Amino acid sequence: MFIAIAAYLNGPVSAMFVGALGDFVAWLIYPHGMLNVGITLSMAVMGLIFGLSYYNEKPSLLRCILTAVTETALVELLLKTWALKTVYGTSFGATLLLRLLPAGIMLAVTVLLTFGILKAITPIKARLDRSERARRQ
Repeated sequence: MFIAIAAYLNGPVSAMFVGALGDFVAWLIYPHGMLNVGITLSMAVMGLIFGLSYYNEKPSLLRCILTAVTETALVELLLKTWALKTVYGTSFGATLLLRLLPAGIMLAVTVLLTFGILKAITPIKARLDRSERARRQ
């Protein structure tokens, strides 16, 4: 959710940075072998998708659904499955099949949480935007 908040407040570049940095920090806290650069890049792509969808846009349920479907298909199912396949040497198809049900469940969770959080921080963003415009004048 931090990636979606960064995307909504600051745009795609900030969200990409938050995604990649978040994966790296998670690896530092819970190191399980080598850092998987494929997963780190996947998290950056997630930030790009969220940033392109949410930055300077009003949060709506339809936008959250479309963004979550895009992110799940491209990042969770394709990129992360490929990254896991390259590290563990498993079959892409078999790994993808195992990831379908959890990805579907997380899709619903992502839509609900993202929509709720973005709606909740919309007044904060409006206040920040007003103060930024006043500061520039």
